[in-house]
Amino acid sequence: MTLDLRTIYAIASLTCFVVGGIQLLAFATGRFERWPGWWGASNVLIGVGSMVVTLRGMIPDFISIHIGNLLMVAGYMLMLIGVRVFAGKPAQWKLFAGALLCAVPPILLLWPGPAESQMRIALLSLLLGVFDAAIARESILLARRENLLSAWIAVGLFVPTALLFAVRSALSMAGDLGGQDIFASDNTSHTLLALAASTFITLRGMALLLLAVERGSQRLIRQAHCDALTGALNRNGLRRAVERLSARTGREDGVSVLLIDIDCFKALNDTHGHATGDAVLCLLAESGRRHLRPDDSLARLGGDEFLIVMPGLPLAEAIAAADRVRSDFAEAVAALPELRLWLTLSIGAADGNLAGEGLEPILQRADEALYRSKRQGRDRVQSTLAPVKKAGKKRAAQAAA
Repeated sequence: MTLDLRTIYAIASLTCFVVGGIQLLAFATGRFERWPGWWGASNVLIGVGSMVVTLRGMIPDFISIHIGNLLMVAGYMLMLIGVRVFAGKPAQWKLFAGALLCAVPPILLLWPGPAESQMRIALLSLLLGVFDAAIARESILLARRENLLSAWIAVGLFVPTALLFAVRSALSMAGDLGGQDIFASDNTSHTLLALAASTFITLRGMALLLLAVERGSQRLIRQAHCDALTGALNRNGLRRAVERLSARTGREDGVSVLLIDIDCFKALNDTHGHATGDAVLCLLAESGRRHLRPDDSLARLGGDEFLIVMPGLPLAEAIAAADRVRSDFAEAVAALPELRLWLTLSIGAADGNLAGEGLEPILQRADEALYRSKRQGRDRVQSTLAPVKKAGKKRAAQAAA
């Protein structure tokens, strides 16, 4: 038994209702932000519009043609707006609503009747394809920026529907689709396009929900493994990072660590307050991140003490990186207004082998080097072997003053 076109439209409509209902239920749980609510409303609008179109010939043409198509286009527009806001971009309601009012009513007014469906199908399909292509573009940007696998899945589902709408538009302009009664046609192309579109619509609705789920999961992971103030790894996050690093390195692979402490940090809090102290901690984290390689890890061990783990980097190069962090931090705090203290960093550097001895012995050696830096005047990098960087004469004079 083969499905006729009206049945396929009806199934697609019911599918949109189901997907939209799932998304609205997800939104109602309160575990997500507003995105599932917008996408659920979008699918409901598309489902209602499809169902109204399915009733062509059974209800007045004004409803089945004008209202049905308007609802579907509005649903696609709402889906695009939801994806944009999910990506942190402005909704631009007025712009999209204005575009909708400028594009759809003329199409329906210029070709209002069933007999003029070919051009109407062509232009409306083109418009829906543009919406899908725009959503695919936003999904690509999301995938690159937030490393969301579900965003790539969305790309793989919205690109085909954009292409299907383009093919549908071309066939309509060529006169192969449409006519007085689109459901009376035995056109195989129209039936196959409708069947393929309904399949992709089902899958992409679930892919959008996966976006919200995956982002929520990533946020929970960050909260569990990252320091809330600075965004650096906390002790738990550091432990997991070291475990992953140890699992993929051999006993011959070395690692360098930098243990960083802000000089006179307690005096800063006592003089300027904890809000300024928090700002300085964030500046240190930013200075550290600017000099990290992709495989390096920055962690806050507590208070004003930070650790940088640099796999595969010789100690001499790690010491040079530490001095760049020290200089970068000095420039950043110098730009703070009304700061009455000269803030510097003391850094201890050490190297070792994670797979052979673990992190703790290496960290202990770095800690010894850090305290040697403190005893010898601060504002310098010390290694496990010898002092490496000392404060410049100008900075030392300013610190003494």
